Amino acid sequence: MVTPESIVALIMSTFVIGLLLYLSIQSRAFRKGILVIALGMFIGTWLHSVAYLLYFMGLIGHEFLMSIMPLLVITGSLLIVLGIIWIAVPFSSLVRIIQIIDNGNIDTKIDSKLKRKDDEIGMFARSYDKMMKNMKLAAEQLTYCRAMTVGMKTSKVRAKGKR
Repeated sequence: MVTPESIVALIMSTFVIGLLLYLSIQSRAFRKGILVIALGMFIGTWLHSVAYLLYFMGLIGHEFLMSIMPLLVITGSLLIVLGIIWIAVPFSSLVRIIQIIDNGNIDTKIDSKLKRKDDEIGMFARSYDKMMKNMKLAAEQLTYCRAMTVGMKTSKVRAKGKR
């Protein structure tokens, strides 16, 4: 017997998988991770729901259903975790670097692997690296201007003292 809950679960998982596929098209940086998550969702939920529907319709037996369910759930879960890791690793590298720079070490370099990526993460890494170079240059110019100002004030004081 097909229950309304199983139909709703199938529709919801189809919607989530479709949304993940759409997101993978929009983002180059996360495409691989999102596709793996979508595959995990497909295996873990959609095929799971289809298997139950086939069981309720009498097309597969209870033993077969019980033998494939753990495989579907475990495989789907592992793929979802793998996809999340693929998404999180580049971010954790950038966050670590930003924290180091936030602590005052502006000489920290972003990993060249991240800057070579041809996606949003690579664009962010290159832009951040350029911003840090510009900040260093501005700090050097400010230091130079302060030194020149102090030097000029010292010269004026000496000149007044000689009069």
